[in-house]
Amino acid sequence: MVVSDQLSNAHPYLIIDATGLNCEVVAIVCNDKGILAFGFAQYESSVLWMEILGRFKPPSAIVSDGQKGILKAVSNLWGDLTIQRCHFHVKQNIRTKLTNNPESLAGQELKWLVSFMSQVESEEQMVIFVAIFYGLHEYHRSFLNERTVNKNSFSRHKWFYTHRRARSAYRQIADLIEKDQLFAYITHPELNLPKTTNKVEGGINTRLKELIRSHRGMFPERQRHLVSEFLRSKMAS
Repeated sequence: MVVSDQLSNAHPYLIIDATGLNCEVVAIVCNDKGILAFGFAQYESSVLWMEILGRFKPPSAIVSDGQKGILKAVSNLWGDLTIQRCHFHVKQNIRTKLTNNPESLAGQELKWLVSFMSQVESEEQMVIFVAIFYGLHEYHRSFLNERTVNKNSFSRHKWFYTHRRARSAYRQIADLIEKDQLFAYITHPELNLPKTTNKVEGGINTRLKELIRSHRGMFPERQRHLVSEFLRSKMAS
């Protein structure tokens, strides 16, 4: 575990993310000034995040990709905290569920709406986005609630939702709106929150992956040392 000398300070928000290396993951916490702490583990989990985040004073908010281990650790440590979900990861999740070319009109229209999500910059635009979403959700409700009889005699379930992936995509956006995690950067303007984890994703993780690729075949211990030295150079000062 490596921590910045700014760790004892109170921070308005923390940007939290992890990236996979060849044999493990490195968990990173930063703010707009740079990296505040990082640590290595075999896999990303709430235990890892509890160990790292437990060293911080409670922030006013976090920005994250919504990984379950992060959310569990944050809830255990700090309770009900403002959370801004990374728009880049939300779009990735929706695209995975709907594919790049959704067959249904419900999927096509949600994909279209989500493509404008990161362009929402004001409370007025947020209200319009949310109104359009709920309008689409209601319009496609019958389609999303369609059921198929389960012909598998070994299953306990007599039916399943026919359009499960589209339904899941709509449910994800609805949950984020209801929990105030999609546009927290607008509803909490005093925090000046970023809408993505790009401070980690683009500025740090991308360079890390390039570093690992250029030193492929390196022993894990040497790789960790290389990554540590790079991350130390990005520490907040």
